[in-house]
Amino acid sequence: MANMKFSFLKNSAETTNIEKRDDYPILDPIVIEFISKEFPDLSKNITKSLNNLKETLESSIDSIEDRSSEIVKSNRDFSLSGEYRSASIRLHEISISIDKYINWVNSNSSLQKSSIENDTEKVIKTTDTITNINIVSKNELFVFDDFTGKSPKSFELDNLNILVDSWEDLIMKTADTLIKHYKHNKELNLEVPKIDVVDSKKSIQNDFRDTIIEMLLEYKIDPYKYKIKL
Repeated sequence: MANMKFSFLKNSAETTNIEKRDDYPILDPIVIEFISKEFPDLSKNITKSLNNLKETLESSIDSIEDRSSEIVKSNRDFSLSGEYRSASIRLHEISISIDKYINWVNSNSSLQKSSIENDTEKVIKTTDTITNINIVSKNELFVFDDFTGKSPKSFELDNLNILVDSWEDLIMKTADTLIKHYKHNKELNLEVPKIDVVDSKKSIQNDFRDTIIEMLLEYKIDPYKYKIKL
């Protein structure tokens, strides 16, 4: 009896190949519920430790995001920057998962897994119907248009209007904006509409445009909301 212990972490015999797993929970909900009911003081200690871990993850996310922006600015390495953003988003998902456990332990609920998941599923339904997307100023284009030979002066996204100096600056400031204002989009149940990029010729400007589109879709943002002013 004295040697019996609950294993809070996943069984070491289970595979830890994260490439083959869609979910890798940190704690066992059944054990945590038992601890919450039978050992409330220990439950508080667990919650405190989880809070510390969550803060560490958030700090790590900030460092990775800063480095991602630096790489785009100094080396124009969009591929590596994208890998950094993906790592940052994954850490944020883990942080959100931990936050769910913290809220669950604090509320001392009874294994209502679905309700816990719904706490962070604040589904944002876009009610705006795009009826005439062609009514745009000549100096303002949607992100899916042809930008060959054109230079951006600013971009609009929701209520944000950001000035830029070049395509490189547009990429960097777009990345900063997405990280700062839209990093929580990943865990939301959003459906991003498919877009048809206009049939345009190969150009460096359109390569930048395609990078912007990939970033918007990564953060589950409707590309129709993003406009570039020339």
